[in-house]
Formats: sequence, C-alpha cells, structure tokens
Amino acid sequence: MRNGITFRKYSPYHNVDANAEYPEVFFHTSTCDERAHPGHARKMKALMDHQGHAALFYEAVEGGHAGASTNAQKAYAVALTYQSAEKHSKNPATVTTIRGESLFVRQWAVCVDSRAY
Repeated sequence: MRNGITFRKYSPYHNVDANAEYPEVFFHTSTCDERAHPGHARKMKALMDHQGHAALFYEAVEGGHAGASTNAQKAYAVALTYQSAEKHSKNPATVTTIRGESLFVRQWAVCVDSRAY
C-alpha cells in the first residue's frame, strides 16, 4: 500500500481539485496504444467533466503509442493540438469552421500530408 500512497502524490488523476481553476486541457490518445491504455485518458476526461473543468478529447482509432499510423492522421492530430493552443493564445487567429471542424485543421493536415517523409 505504501507505493500507492506515494504514487497518489504525483498522479494528475488523483490530484485534480474540483474547486481549482484549470485552463482547458486537450487529451489525445489512441485506441490501439499498446503502452498507455486509452482508458487512462478517457477516465481523466470523464473526471474533469464531472468536476466541471473544460477538457477536450480526441481518440485516434489507429496508431498505437504514436497516436497515428499515417501522415494524414498525424497531421490531423497535430493540427488539433495547435488549434487548441491557438484558442488560448493571447492573439488567436480567426477560426473558421466547416461542419464543426476548423478550416485551420484542414489546411494544416493537407499541407503536412503532402510532404514526403
């Protein structure tokens, strides 16, 4: 039990405070992650929602621990990350959406996917 007590001191999950104010968080995971089960991110998102904190969540169906299996998937995930960061920057660019998806995400994903790796 001693290890469990020590772990709880450092565990983000066990230290989320319902009365604290946090910036919006973006959780990104993969259904096929063989190292960190996606249940951890799902559980953290659910806890934050339950406590009334703002949190975004994206789960890639493929990709394993890297979170993407193709350049297009990686580009999409990176674009979502940048969009989340942009949303909270001091001078955010105007974000245009098409069916709820940011045009920024689409343009960035197309740009990165077209590169040869």
